[in-house]
Amino acid sequence: MTWQFQVGSLAKKHSDYIPDLFFFGGSYSDKSDRSPAFQAHCLVKGLTGFSATTRKRSFCGFSYGGMVAFKIVEEYPEMVRAMVVSGFESSEDLLLPTSVKGLKTPFALAVHKSMWFPNRLFKDYLK
Repeated sequence: MTWQFQVGSLAKKHSDYIPDLFFFGGSYSDKSDRSPAFQAHCLVKGLTGFSATTRKRSFCGFSYGGMVAFKIVEEYPEMVRAMVVSGFESSEDLLLPTSVKGLKTPFALAVHKSMWFPNRLFKDYLK
């Protein structure tokens, strides 16, 4: 859901590849590994299949996709030109917010244009 608001704008200037990570949406694998490293390996294999060159790419990830992007940067640095990183001290602060303000931040990072939601929605989500 979070990427649907950015795809149109990004695609105007970039060749975007927006994967459905294994075990999310309708994708699956017969492998039991669900680690970010497994996802990173599969994405790199898919990306190299799109292009015969090993050109550098920019990566952007949100939530679990961000963890997968970090794994790509760590294990395949030769493929990485840039990566979008948020200003959190830890992945726990981003992925497990404990306040309305903390929960609003990932939503703000995930959308191209600001969207207003009532605080009540965020409070209910935290419960």
